[in-house]
Amino acid sequence: MPRVLITNESRVPLPAGPYPPPGDTVPLSFFDTFWIILSPVQRLFLYPDAAIPFSSIVDSLRSSLSRTLSLFHPFGGKLIYLPGSGDAVIDCSAATADGVAFVEAESDLDIRRLAGDEVHDCESFLQLVPDLQTAELPAPVLVVQVTAFAGGGVAVGLAAHHVLTDGKGLWLFLEAWAATCKGDSAPPVPVPSHDRAVIRHAGGPEIARQFLRQLAPALPKVALLGSSIQDRLRLTRITFALDGATIQSLKQRAVHQSMELSHEPIPTPSTFTVITAHAWLCFSQAKAVAADEVILLGFMADCRARIDPPLDEGYTGNCIRTCFAKATGSELAGTGGLANACAAIGRAIKAGVEEPLRDCEGWVDCVRGLPPGRIMHSSSSPRFKVYEMDFGWGRPERVELVSMNHDGELVLAAGKEQGTVQASMGLAAHQMEVFAKVFVGGLEG
Repeated sequence: MPRVLITNESRVPLPAGPYPPPGDTVPLSFFDTFWIILSPVQRLFLYPDAAIPFSSIVDSLRSSLSRTLSLFHPFGGKLIYLPGSGDAVIDCSAATADGVAFVEAESDLDIRRLAGDEVHDCESFLQLVPDLQTAELPAPVLVVQVTAFAGGGVAVGLAAHHVLTDGKGLWLFLEAWAATCKGDSAPPVPVPSHDRAVIRHAGGPEIARQFLRQLAPALPKVALLGSSIQDRLRLTRITFALDGATIQSLKQRAVHQSMELSHEPIPTPSTFTVITAHAWLCFSQAKAVAADEVILLGFMADCRARIDPPLDEGYTGNCIRTCFAKATGSELAGTGGLANACAAIGRAIKAGVEEPLRDCEGWVDCVRGLPPGRIMHSSSSPRFKVYEMDFGWGRPERVELVSMNHDGELVLAAGKEQGTVQASMGLAAHQMEVFAKVFVGGLEG
């Protein structure tokens, strides 16, 4: 018997236009088409203390989603391919877009166990987020699932196509939806904007089409990149919680190590940098990287404020680029490992954001040239206040990115308490034992 049973499927229609620029057809930028083959982004929010009747929760979520879509109309559209021009667009016209699929389910799983265990119950998490079919266009870009638990509590899961939005854009949408559901009638701040024309780059539309040809040459069919469900279930995922004092201690350790190494201290690293650096050196040990072997770290940098002209904070399209840091096993090992890792990440950030659009036409070739197996990925951000996602029945007890596709993927988010950070990591089981021991031990050292 399935532990999660779907009881109803419906649609939340996209409110009628006219829509703000670019109207009912949203051309994609090269920042968007870069993600055409990535498996959908799946987020899960667990609310074990939700005491409102499930029917009321469903009604509130549906009605508030409808009102939110009036400000975020691309989220209710469909991704389509235009063979005549070679473009992919999000079509929000009444003839094509049929809104957001809304799935209702019930479960006899123990939501408190799911919310409390450090080790993820990946099989259960996957049943609590909806499936988004993106292997052939036209394809929806967003689907929602809400699940009631026999013992009380509710889960809200969603899946979004990455061509629609990046992390910042998704959280703008979620914050607006939660505020509307809670009864806040004030317009979202910042005001959302969806027009990709604000990204100024000579040849930008052609680069967007080039990425489609490189990544999805058989459009409208798409060969998705990302681990299968079976591969995901073979990985072990653990969530670690870091408090403010621990994070500050890591920062001080990195600066102190740099003084011992060069007598010229590195600037105090950011929270993202120091936690990612610590995880990177632990990942290197878990993978048993040789002293002279190069190990890579890939992470995303938000380019909104760094391109010319800069974009406003309410821009919901993708505007992130990949940065790569590299180091040898010996540089990440030993007493100076944390400082070396922070310095390498700092160099990668500087190279990526000084000229964020430099060589953008080569981004696909760059990623394809990466060596397999010796790269850690860091995604999301400790700036995302995921535990403030209150739809009207309290804050979530657990928030996770279910679509962790890589062996060696780190996901960061702001923790439950002020100044804390949640770090979730996925690795093969035997390597996770080493990683967890070194990660936790390093926080105490």
